Amino acid sequence: MYVQLVSTNVPVVPLQLARYDSEPLQRSPLVLVAAQINFEEIGTGVSHAQAREIQKALDASWTSLQPAPQMRVTLTATGPVSETSRSAYRLQSSVGAWSLVISPDSVTLETQNYPGWGKMAPQIESVADAVAKVFDPSQCLRLGLRYIDKIPLPDGHDNWDGLIPAAIRSLLSDPTFGGSVLGSDQRHMLQLEEGALCMFHHGLQADDQGRASGIYLLDYDVFDQSPRAFAVGDIMAATTVLHQHTGALFRASLDDTLYEWLKGDEK
Repeated sequence: MYVQLVSTNVPVVPLQLARYDSEPLQRSPLVLVAAQINFEEIGTGVSHAQAREIQKALDASWTSLQPAPQMRVTLTATGPVSETSRSAYRLQSSVGAWSLVISPDSVTLETQNYPGWGKMAPQIESVADAVAKVFDPSQCLRLGLRYIDKIPLPDGHDNWDGLIPAAIRSLLSDPTFGGSVLGSDQRHMLQLEEGALCMFHHGLQADDQGRASGIYLLDYDVFDQSPRAFAVGDIMAATTVLHQHTGALFRASLDDTLYEWLKGDEK
């Protein structure tokens, strides 16, 4: 949950970034990629029969179907007042480490072994098509992509100078404060274009060697909340645009030295 505060006196300027065409990264830092499609609630829960219909509408690699009940909490000014459970299901694929959570108002596709957009996009399309056939929602209310990168500090570097742009590192790049920062956790809401936003979460994390600044987290939650008819072709077109935004954000978050290191082309 977030609150977006926008001044009425200063217009919000959509972020303008150079287009980025994905390249294979020998040292890919991705730890999780997810896609979510939200639609109007089709009931108080997902039945086993509905989950099975979605499973059968996908390819044969989706072999495991398990209950994944969800809790819904009603909040008031004095705190949570009630909790209700609703039924949901999780599908697991035997190929590619794919996971799909089927909820009454959304589906979420995840993988920790990202195969590239060329293979993920067809998975999203298959899921959207299955939802259209089984749930038949009238509207897509929100589309989202999330890419989480955890980049290890390359050998030969004591800090992130020259690796992550100073504007992103902010306090870390300050000559007075930078050397004293043990951790950082920053969040920024970015306007990408009309209807498209990004919650950009980034900062330092400790690595397995105990170095406080051994990992730099780049977490992009890119989404479009423009309601649209639940048409698979339109959903895929909008999702492709979100992917392009995510790639541009990722590239703009890296200095050339770090990008070349991730590619495996460092000198």
